[in-house]
Amino acid sequence: MNQQIRKFEQEAIVREVLNKLRTTAETKQKDLMKEPNYKVIAETIKSKNNIQIKINALEKEVNYTKENLKAQINSWNELNPSNFPLSYNESYRSDDTLNFDSSRTWELQQTIGDKIAIALLAPDYKERLATIIDDIANELS
Repeated sequence: MNQQIRKFEQEAIVREVLNKLRTTAETKQKDLMKEPNYKVIAETIKSKNNIQIKINALEKEVNYTKENLKAQINSWNELNPSNFPLSYNESYRSDDTLNFDSSRTWELQQTIGDKIAIALLAPDYKERLATIIDDIANELS
């Protein structure tokens, strides 16, 4: 009579085979780890990990420096109010720059228009146009 293996018995046999395979693999791996080529690879990964640690430390330092820079620029702009504030332009290529932000001129356009409209109410505005322009520019500087 043909006797079948029960499921739990089959699973026990599978576990036993896997345990034997693991034991054999561990022994073989210990031997392979003694090979010169393996030691070179292990040293390379240690080197890579040390470099990554340095990169992480530098990234933290860069982030701290950027936050410090932004705080310095905010302080600068508070001490030196202007329609063209100092601005920090961050670049992924590490060629960050500073500039005086003139992109806000659209905010000034309405103010300038209002001042010109008022100045043009004077009867002699044509003779004084150059002076009016200079006065408005100086006032908003």
